[in-house]
Order: sequence, then structure tokens, then C-alpha cells
Amino acid sequence: MSNIDIVVILVFTLLVFICGMSFSKAGKNMKSYFAAGGALPWWMSGLSLFMSFFSAGTFVVWGSIAYSSGWVAVTIQWTMCIAGVIIGFFIAPKWQKTKALTAAEFITDRLGKSTQKAYTYIFLVISIFTTGAFLYPVAKIVEVSTGIPITTSIIVLGVLILVYTAVGGLWAVIVTDVLQFIVLTAAVLIVVPLSFDKIGGVDNFISQAPEQFFEFTNSEYSWVFMIAFGLYNLFFIAGNWAYVQRYTSVATPKDAKKSRLAIWCFVHDKPINLDVTTNDLPCFKS
Repeated sequence: MSNIDIVVILVFTLLVFICGMSFSKAGKNMKSYFAAGGALPWWMSGLSLFMSFFSAGTFVVWGSIAYSSGWVAVTIQWTMCIAGVIIGFFIAPKWQKTKALTAAEFITDRLGKSTQKAYTYIFLVISIFTTGAFLYPVAKIVEVSTGIPITTSIIVLGVLILVYTAVGGLWAVIVTDVLQFIVLTAAVLIVVPLSFDKIGGVDNFISQAPEQFFEFTNSEYSWVFMIAFGLYNLFFIAGNWAYVQRYTSVATPKDAKKSRLAIWCFVHDKPINLDVTTNDLPCFKS
């Protein structure tokens, strides 16, 4: 990795941190801090949801599956899209109607304080491992690319994320997600055409693709796996508070529906007209 690469990484990291810190005055009360004041635009909520699926593991795991198994990786991603559509129509609007600011508040209202305390303790223990699972792949890539020790990377990245999230609340998280979406989209628009040009175009890519490269499933990732993984995504995305918070922070149940359905549109490269109603989203027109 050259010095220019390192500078780019540092500048981008600093830019994300500054954007997050710029919302230090946004969390003036509980609703502003945990739910962006209940006025989060649905398209920002949708973009944040979309980016919530990304991690270093996304590029490592799904990239390796795509390299070895071809279209199977796309089929796996489709299970997430299908789960998102179901949640968008039936679950996200119901979450928005609860007006709950946190998972603890929702559980307290429904099941009482004792259940809420048990949930909190269990969640804190599980979060230690899940947060580590998110930070580890990023730190590993940084270590391989720059030589920075993995422990140092985890501590520095963890502290940066913790600081701007604690200071700016949900708005800080949403805005940094949108910024990362812009960078990711720009990279894709540049890299994909260059990649096809490097191998002689789309036709040449198709003609030289390995046998069964465009099969939907294979022996390792069968239809049984796809159904099971789709159900996992359905329950995970519908109930994990990191995603639920995006549904409860928009103004209306219709906005909650649109924020979840927007992911289907982005994944399928469909344009979105921000002035239409939920039922008129172009990706759902017949």
C-alpha cells in the first residue's frame, strides 16, 4: 500500500468522524438522540439500512463466494431483498406505530421492568461478541494493508465510532452512513466499468466464465440453505433494534414502509422518485 493510499484512508476516516461530530447538538432530548426527533427522511433511513448490511466481512465473505461459486452469491443476497420486502410491507409500519425510542422502552411497556433488565444484561454480553465480530474484519484488513497491529486498529476504530455516536446520537450515525453510501456508489460506478474493460467487455466475461458460474445454487449453497438464510434475515432484520430504530425514527408508518422498501430499489438499481407515495415506488410498479 502506497503513501497515497494511506493518506486517502486517513482523510476518509477523519471526514466520517467530523461529519458525525458535527451533530453534537442534535441530541438535545431523548427523542432527538434516539429517534432523530421522529422526523428522519425515509430515504435517509433507507440508505442507512442499506449501509448497515455492509462490513469488511461483506467484501471478504460474499466476494469469496462470488469468486468461487459465481451467481450463487447473488442468490444469497436476493434472500435479504425478499426479507426486506416482507418487512417493509408488514412489519416496519407496525414498529413505527409503537413510537418506542429504545428496545428497553418497548420491552418495559410490553413485558415489565424485570424482563427489560434481563434483556439488557443478555444484550450487553452478546454485544461484546457481535461488536468484536464487526470490528475484527476491518482491523484485519487494516493490519494486512498497512502493518498497523490489529489490537491498535480495533481500539482506535472502536473509540472513533463510540465518540461520534455518543455525541451525535442517531443523526450522526445516519449521516455517516449516507456519506459512506456516496463513496461506495462512486467506487462501484468507477470500478465496475474498468473491470469489464480489463477483461474485454461483458460478452468476453460471459464466454470465459467457468461452467455453472450462472447457476442459482450449488451443492454447498442449496435451495434449503437459501430458504433458511432468508428466514434468518427475516427475523433478524425485523427484530434487531439497530434496524428497528430506522423504522421508528421516521415520521409516519408509510415512511417506515418506504425506508425498508428502498433497499430493494437500491439493490436492483431502480431509480426512486422522492415525490411519490409508497404504492407508487417505481420498483413496485407492474
